[in-house]
Amino acid sequence: MSALLQVFILASLVTGGHCLTADHVWNWINDTFTNISSSNYSKEIFPRDDLSTTVYVDMKLSIISLSDFDEVAGHLELVGTLSIKWTDDIVLDDYEVAAASTPPSYSFSNVLIPQDEVWKPPITVFNSVTALNAIGDPNYYVRIHVLDSGAKADMEWFPGIVTRTACNVDVSNYPWDIQQCTVDFTSWGYHPEEIDFNLTSNQVDTSKFQGSDIWEIKSSAVSHEVIGNSSFAKYTLQLARKPNFFLIYLVLPIELLSLLNVVVFILPADSGERVGYSVTAFLTFAVYVTIVSDNLPKTSSPMSIFAYFMITMLMISAFICFVTIMSLRAYIRDTEDPVPRWVIRAIGIAYCRCCCSKKKEKDEGEEETATKRPPTPRNRVIKVDTDNSKGRWAKLKEQTLPKNRVSPTKMEEIEDVSDDDFSSDSESDEEEEMEWSEVGAAIDVVCICTFLFMIVMASVAFLTPLATSRM
Repeated sequence: MSALLQVFILASLVTGGHCLTADHVWNWINDTFTNISSSNYSKEIFPRDDLSTTVYVDMKLSIISLSDFDEVAGHLELVGTLSIKWTDDIVLDDYEVAAASTPPSYSFSNVLIPQDEVWKPPITVFNSVTALNAIGDPNYYVRIHVLDSGAKADMEWFPGIVTRTACNVDVSNYPWDIQQCTVDFTSWGYHPEEIDFNLTSNQVDTSKFQGSDIWEIKSSAVSHEVIGNSSFAKYTLQLARKPNFFLIYLVLPIELLSLLNVVVFILPADSGERVGYSVTAFLTFAVYVTIVSDNLPKTSSPMSIFAYFMITMLMISAFICFVTIMSLRAYIRDTEDPVPRWVIRAIGIAYCRCCCSKKKEKDEGEEETATKRPPTPRNRVIKVDTDNSKGRWAKLKEQTLPKNRVSPTKMEEIEDVSDDDFSSDSESDEEEEMEWSEVGAAIDVVCICTFLFMIVMASVAFLTPLATSRM
């Protein structure tokens, strides 16, 4: 043991401005640690003259790096250092006796010795997911500061830690989420009246933090808590995710894909690519949903708002596939099949501007040519003299009889036709003239407007609260 101590002892020895020799150091080490017969010190003994008094431990945590944060498993791995301080009443008993002699055998202000040679509090990371072992390593040192001419000693210990702790992950605002993870330390096996924490710092030291590509330390807090027969020092880190990577590689492609999905209604119906295009877009959304689910905890409380957004976009894409197939049925319907009147009216309501403008142009053309289509069995177009006071069809006989060989009896029946009957029959003919291809085109226009509106509203409803959650 003496050879080991001679190698590892690092001392700063000062007495009246003169450095002491190695013999002085060896005398104190031999009296305190190596000479079992004469030594009054043992690292197994509680460091108090009165064993009923409490050892108060001051501890500070300094973060060096965040090596890993597994949101799915809920594990935070960090690298840091601890500064642990306490007082020891018995480690300098031999020093006190030697310093009081004339001349003093040795006298110094502080000394570094290996940690395994002195008593130290068994500080343990309580919420570790690997092992509940006391921190420290045989290569670490404890610095002893002499107080009151050796009556007491301030002990300083600077162990390094690489720990993996449990963390409750809240991904409600993913990828703009903020996580709060706590590293809990306790003095394993001791009651609070024996060893307790007296924390002088109120936050974690981040001056040595090397930064992280994904997370930034937004704030930190230090607290002391006694639970049952254990005292805990809790160091809380508030970690904010850097969302730029996810915004570029996840959110933006989803928005672009949703807009491209609507373009399916612009493709020509006879191209044969509509169904394949819409199904491909749906499968792409399904792949993105899988990617997002792989990066989130498998928990139902709380669920990510972004996951709801992805499911909503997936449902919209599935609905687009369904509507695409139904609209193609309208394009391929037989032209001889009449379009139902309720379909024409529904299209007229949803597509009223185009219909009204088309009807207006037709009425203006009819007024310019002053021609009408009378309700004859063969739909002949007959020029009408509307200035005659005898009625709208007053000169129908003399204009049509020579040319079309219509009998006088038929001409009298035509003269009895009222203007209201003609207007009603004309509207009926206009409705019957609509073809199924026009129905399909109207459905496409309505679907483009409807699905664009749905995508914009879903994006605003889900992404706006996420983006503003940190404000």
